[in-house]
Amino acid sequence: MDGGPGSKMYEGRTNKFYTVCTPHV
Repeated sequence: MDGGPGSKMYEGRTNKFYTVCTPHV
């Protein structure tokens, strides 16, 4: 889900949610 809804949006805000949205990270 690269560039998905919450990919870069929660990158700096919530790293936990960022990992959930992008399991490839």
